[in-house]
Amino acid sequence: MLRNLLRLLAESDGIQSVSTLARNLNVSDELVQLMIADLTWRGYIQPANTNFTYHCNSCPTRKICASRNPAKIWTVTQKGYRLINLK
Repeated sequence: MLRNLLRLLAESDGIQSVSTLARNLNVSDELVQLMIADLTWRGYIQPANTNFTYHCNSCPTRKICASRNPAKIWTVTQKGYRLINLK
């Protein structure tokens, strides 16, 4: 299940809502949050370093954009890619 989540994140460039990931994996949002925490702790993913404040202030989609909440954007690490054999 963790590899499936990791593969989804890798294939979507890490931009997915917890709800979308849960729906794709057919599990609860809470379980996805726990899996993300586990993958982060193990070093397979990391929160994206986002700093969009300057550009986002004038953006009409700023209230719904995933980039405004770094917890919704994850970067798959090299270790993560090796686990799922994508790089």
